[in-house]
Amino acid sequence: MDDTLTVAVRVKPGASRVRVGGRRDGTLGPALVIAVNAPPVDGRATEAARRVLAAALGGRPAAV
Repeated sequence: MDDTLTVAVRVKPGASRVRVGGRRDGTLGPALVIAVNAPPVDGRATEAARRVLAAALGGRPAAV
């Protein structure tokens, strides 16, 4: 059984509050919004979003 799930994500770097939630309709379709404090430099915001999403789902960051 394949337990892989693909979700489109929109990361909002430099946010004042970290949160997972919301929807953004873009040119490629809807995306889950993840706001993080990290700046959009050297992959910091992406890594922060991965950790935040893993915590929200109750999983390990390596699994996200």
